[in-house]
Amino acid sequence: MNRRRYLALTGALTTTVLAGCSGGGGSGGTTDGGADTADSTTQASSGTENDIATEQVTETETIQSETETTTEEAPETESGAASLDIGDKEEISVNTEGDIASAVGGAPVTNSGSTSTGELTVSATFFDGNGDELTTETHTIAALPAGKTWYSFVILIGEDAEAAEDYELEYDYEETPPNFTTEGLTEVESSSENQDNKLTISGEVRNDTEGELSDLTATAFLYLDGAQKEILSTLDDSTQSLPAGETWTYELTTQGVGNIAGDEVRYSYSSS
Repeated sequence: MNRRRYLALTGALTTTVLAGCSGGGGSGGTTDGGADTADSTTQASSGTENDIATEQVTETETIQSETETTTEEAPETESGAASLDIGDKEEISVNTEGDIASAVGGAPVTNSGSTSTGELTVSATFFDGNGDELTTETHTIAALPAGKTWYSFVILIGEDAEAAEDYELEYDYEETPPNFTTEGLTEVESSSENQDNKLTISGEVRNDTEGELSDLTATAFLYLDGAQKEILSTLDDSTQSLPAGETWTYELTTQGVGNIAGDEVRYSYSSS
């Protein structure tokens, strides 16, 4: 599959922000046709990690890096292609007060091209105060539609987080976007509930085509609470097959989402 890579580099950071949080991004579980669906969560935004992310990313004031962000290996924009514009990365945000130490870094990235990306991954390589590499963590979303912005945060948890003082970001995406469509599908019902810091998105769709649908996927885009309507992450659930005339029920859940402004579900599938 064709992929494109962007490397965002900045100079060393000088300030560590201690962000208070209570402690404790991607595709979810897959179901085989007709089997009971399991709750799906983002790869980088679930459970403990998502609690840390939403509180450190959206509830604490992070200091913008004063260094200039440059983009390397960025190809020229082609007609009908996606193109990433990477904003300045934020100062690293470190929390050592909870049960588990954590560090969060990220930057806004906008798809200024004319088509959606495919699966998009941001990798953050973290460094200590001496510039020595600690580890690399990632956050993946299903796609970045044209004209949309993603706040591409990455979380580091554990002992390495206590020593983290700097990081570099690298972006890698598939050029072929998901085939999002509602053609031949009827949404029988849908709901979204954000309660006790847990978001649950569920729905039922019917196959109104004359044939069987393969790899039917429901992808929920989660948006930050703010005027810019930046994407925070995505959730996926899928079924391998859905015969004509039958319905499929999906359920997507994630924790620590008190600052989610809304969600949007898109569908993709292959037809036999």
